[in-house]
Amino acid sequence: MDSYFRKVSTGVVVVIMLTGLSYARYELPPRPGPATFVVGGDAGWRVGYDYKSWGDQVPVYVGDTLEFCYKAGKHTVTVVKDRVAFDHCDTSDLIEEHADGDTKITVKEPGWIFFVDRIHCSEGVKMATNILV
Repeated sequence: MDSYFRKVSTGVVVVIMLTGLSYARYELPPRPGPATFVVGGDAGWRVGYDYKSWGDQVPVYVGDTLEFCYKAGKHTVTVVKDRVAFDHCDTSDLIEEHADGDTKITVKEPGWIFFVDRIHCSEGVKMATNILV
């Protein structure tokens, strides 16, 4: 009888420990505050860079700022309305557009946001990123 209770109590402890570990594993540390990310890093916003990979690796949260560095007049940072416009490089119904060479956009709400270069979108200068809460 004594060994039965020992097995049961050991099993209960294991279940409690595993439950605690599963909760701890999914709890993320708090962020220190809004951050600024230079899109493309040192490469900037230009032809020949893989912005999909960059966007997949950099978690962007509401309140963060995305900075686009490029040659003024040679590129644009154009925010388009949805995935279809992004996929087809359609800027006919754009949300906003910049061509100043150093564009900073602070994201204000969660969800997908789509950026294209109106001039070089068909050459791959575009990025979609999911803004997190």
